[in-house]
Amino acid sequence: MSRTIYKYTLEIVDNQSIEVPTGAEFLTVQIQHGKLCVWAIVDPSRRTEFEHFFIVGTGHPIPSLETLQHLGTVQLAGGSLVWHVFRAIKS
Repeated sequence: MSRTIYKYTLEIVDNQSIEVPTGAEFLTVQIQHGKLCVWAIVDPSRRTEFEHFFIVGTGHPIPSLETLQHLGTVQLAGGSLVWHVFRAIKS
């Protein structure tokens, strides 16, 4: 098993799915070059699956927290826009 860190770019939309190798371990979310990115430890030889993400602005309703993992909070526009990034937890 060869593990490495991959970066994935997320769109700033309410929810979305990205394709990642099975068993990806998400590390952090940050802004890089004006883009929202998430980093994960992955084994690129594994089959892929879709992971679902929610991006919630401060003051906006949140889907059920029992089914979400908070990955981090990022700021854009000098702190005028604050986004909270969650990953859907699989049951």
